[in-house]
This record gives sequence, structure tokens and C-alpha cells, in this order.
Amino acid sequence: MRATRADSALIEECSQHHAVSIRAVQKWRQLDDPRWRAFLQRRAQDATVQMAFTPPAPVTVALTPEIEEQNAAVRYALIDRMATDAAMTGDAAKLPALIKNATDAHRQLDVVRENNLAHKERTEKVIPVEKVRDLIQGNLQMARHLLENLPEVMATRIESPQDVAAITRIEVNAILRELAASSSSVTWMNPTPPAQDDIASAD
Repeated sequence: MRATRADSALIEECSQHHAVSIRAVQKWRQLDDPRWRAFLQRRAQDATVQMAFTPPAPVTVALTPEIEEQNAAVRYALIDRMATDAAMTGDAAKLPALIKNATDAHRQLDVVRENNLAHKERTEKVIPVEKVRDLIQGNLQMARHLLENLPEVMATRIESPQDVAAITRIEVNAILRELAASSSSVTWMNPTPPAQDDIASAD
């Protein structure tokens, strides 16, 4: 198997690493020696770590909270995978630094998620369950109060049995209008304008 220029550079680097001759490493390569495979694996891991910590290219588009959270999640997953691989291959030299980096990346992901949730609550794309519960309970209490008083209200207005259906319809419509007015006063119930992506996020 003829060695390429890249292979020759790796062979030379491996010979220096093991303090053996280039010919010895060439033989390892030909025989697929475990020492040659271990060297290639370690070299690939070094390249992966270097790529992971290479400063990113300048950002040319505005980051949204969703993109920031996704980037933080991908960054944590990548570093955590490298730490897992180092632990499984017994690479004790890199493991402490990778574990620390993975811990820091996970902490940063938590912070980004918390900030993203707070932003969504401020912009009312996410509504705390307490607000929803208060609205529902308030409307139910109001409806119960109005319905409980409905017989007395009707009694003061009925002059003949023929008036019962019309009066009941008027009172029911009044109750429904009050319920609708209660809901319409809440900004997150009626976003303005109702952007499509906001509707999807709120759902």
C-alpha cells in the first residue's frame, strides 16, 4: 500500500511519538499494528477537540432566543460525547478537562433555557399556569354567580309565560358577553397582531 504525502507525515509523527524508526512505523502500518491504530485514533480525537474549541466565524445573522438555546444544547452534546468517548477509551489525560468543559456547557445551557423562558413569559408567548388557572377560576365563579341569580332576575321581568324564552335568551347572551369581555381584556388571549410564528409558539 503506497503512502500518500499525508500518510508520510503521520508516519513521521508516529515515529517521533514512539521514538522508533520510520521504517518500523511503516511496517506497523502495513500490518495494521494496534500501535498504529491507537496512534490514528488519538490523532483523530485531538483533531476533534481542536475543531470543537476553534473560535467560530463571525455571526452575520441576528440570533434569536430559540437559536441560542439550540446552539447551547448542541455545544453541550458535543463536549459530553467527547468526554464519554475519552472515558470509554481510557484517555485519562483528556478526561478531567473534558468533564469540566461538559459541566460548564451544561450550566450554560441551563442559563440560556431559563433566560429564554423568562423572555417568552415577558412577551407572553408562554403563559404561566397560575395566570391561566386564575382566569379560568375567575370566569367560573362569575358564571356561577350570574346563573345563580338568573331566576330572581327573570322573576322581576316576566309578565306572561310567553316571555320566558325571550327573556332567558337575553339573560344568557348577557352572561356570554360578560365572559367574552373578561377574556378579551387579557392581552395574551388576543395577541395583536396575531403573527403566525407567535401562534405556533403559544400552542
